[in-house]
Amino acid sequence: MEKSKNKLLLVIFACAAIFMLVTGIMDLTNKKDVKNEKALFAVEVVEVEHRVGGFIPLGKDHYYLAANEDGAFLITTSKSWYEKNFNSDGYSKKETGVNVKGLAKDISDYETRNKIESEIQENIGEVSFIVSEKKAIDVYYKLGILLKFVFIFLVLIVGGILVKFPDIKNDAPAVIRVIFIVAALGALLIIVNVL
Repeated sequence: MEKSKNKLLLVIFACAAIFMLVTGIMDLTNKKDVKNEKALFAVEVVEVEHRVGGFIPLGKDHYYLAANEDGAFLITTSKSWYEKNFNSDGYSKKETGVNVKGLAKDISDYETRNKIESEIQENIGEVSFIVSEKKAIDVYYKLGILLKFVFIFLVLIVGGILVKFPDIKNDAPAVIRVIFIVAALGALLIIVNVL
């Protein structure tokens, strides 16, 4: 019975790894959605906090509305990146503007997209977008791809452990159990951040 549970777990991990590999390769080869825009001004529109079960914080996504002389676009990036490039009034610290390069990704979460749209309408008004208002330029998209590949590596480690120790609860040394738990938690964090 334990071996069949391990095989099922291995199949689940393998499916997740294949999904991550395919989406990572798609993001790497997607040149048409890589945008390189200049931002003269940017202001935070929405901060989205991710939690597991409503209790365990996993991280935050920050969405900014950036603008230049051609129009506006959305950015998703870290607060530290924003603070490094823009002053407290939202203006670029460089006179020529900030180069924003990243992958324009769909804002797939319906609730987040609605929050962004309502914040823009309430606080800013009519905006002319040069990148679709349903997409945000992900400045750290390469890091997301790297995390996907780290997840695949963790899956391979866990899969190897499951093959080597089919009765993992009884036979595995404590170090292997710790690696298994860390890999599972890392996989959960990556899945939540990627989806």
